[in-house]
Amino acid sequence: MKYAASYAQKAARFIAPVSIRRQLLIFYSVVFTLLFFLLSGVTFGAISHNIEHSVYLQSNAQLAGPIQQLQAQLSVSGSTLQLGGLTHVAANNPALYFRVIDTSQKILYQTANFSHLNIPFSAVDYAQNGIEWDGAVRILSAGPSDMADLHSIPLIFNKKHYGVLLVALPMNNFARQTILISLGLIGLSIAAGILLGYIFVDRAFHPIRRMIHLARAIKNGDLSQRVPEPKAKDEVYELAVTFNEMLDSINANFQLQKQFSADASHELRTPVSIIRAMTDESIIGSPTIEESREIIRNVHAESIRMSALIQDLLLLAQSDDYKLKLELEMIAADELILDIADVMQPLAAEHVVTLTVETIPVKLFADRSRITQVIVGLIDNAMKYSRQNGKITLSVSEQDDAAVIVVADNGVGISDKDLPHIFDRFYRAKHARTRTDNATGLGLAIAKAMILAQNGSIQAESQFGVGSRFTIFLPKMKQHEQ
Repeated sequence: MKYAASYAQKAARFIAPVSIRRQLLIFYSVVFTLLFFLLSGVTFGAISHNIEHSVYLQSNAQLAGPIQQLQAQLSVSGSTLQLGGLTHVAANNPALYFRVIDTSQKILYQTANFSHLNIPFSAVDYAQNGIEWDGAVRILSAGPSDMADLHSIPLIFNKKHYGVLLVALPMNNFARQTILISLGLIGLSIAAGILLGYIFVDRAFHPIRRMIHLARAIKNGDLSQRVPEPKAKDEVYELAVTFNEMLDSINANFQLQKQFSADASHELRTPVSIIRAMTDESIIGSPTIEESREIIRNVHAESIRMSALIQDLLLLAQSDDYKLKLELEMIAADELILDIADVMQPLAAEHVVTLTVETIPVKLFADRSRITQVIVGLIDNAMKYSRQNGKITLSVSEQDDAAVIVVADNGVGISDKDLPHIFDRFYRAKHARTRTDNATGLGLAIAKAMILAQNGSIQAESQFGVGSRFTIFLPKMKQHEQ
């Protein structure tokens, strides 16, 4: 096990520098080469068998004549074999191998090349028992694949056995053909395996190459491009879909940041322009003491507004980077709402609005100052856009594992067109909720950021001309946590 792990680590270090594309190419090439090699092996077996059979039949046909000539030279005189003109037959057939043996397996005659044949015992044994034998034998002096067609013929005269005639003819063409075919099939298997491996890898990496080109286009600022999604619902398809979704999200965030930057610049430009105009007037003109005091008061007011805007932008930036500082503690939500209502009552009286509270005991683990800031902001908005003798209701309740805080009013309400955008940064509706003071359009965006930072959520419901309802959901403390 230890050695296996060591070898695996060495293999990993060897493969690691190789790109994924090359690793896949090697893998597919090896797989397809093995498949083609197996297929070619079956094909080679069938082809070689046919070739061997064809060569064997051809060799048998070529041996028929020399065998007849040799048999014609053999005769019997008494109890002795007469070899006749075997030397003459050997001289006329230099490629022929033959041997004559008697019943005691004594060699009576053989050609010089016959000793190079690997003669099996069965070839002689069958013929000694009066049965002809034929088959392929190896030529020892030639290549390892060179074979000869051997015929073993019993020599029987007057129904009496006198010996055995062994005759062979080389089948070198068969060996060469089989070697050439096997080499050709091996080469074809490797070439086909590499080609198919390259095609498969190229098709698999096509969407990835598109993603690379797309990433380069995005690098140059073009966020409109999208990766074509493959028809096959595989991992590459999921990667393409995820990549496109990521691009949609990036593009949406980019547009929001672009709009946010433009709005922030616009909001900061106004107080800066006012301050510059007033200071220019003070420098160029000759204002009286009273006029100078008025200019200073106006500059001070604009600087306060600009400072508040910068503070709001910093808070949103901290929220976007998940760096918003929170001081979490256990809070009794019902008591917090009652305290906020007491503080806001004088302002409600000033707006001629009734502020009522409906609570039940609910405890939270949250940042008191942040929650107070959000609720006070919602009540302040409700007062600004309520009618005289209007009603604002604060309530605390429970819903599953959440504490629910509601700020509801019966004021002018929000139109269906504006409602989906009220939490967007710098968004201001173009109806009765238009800014009439120094509001920046960041109040609800900041409220949402603060609630989300505490694992909560906020939603708005409104009907134009009827009223609005803002609902905050925050995780409540369970009984065993208290």
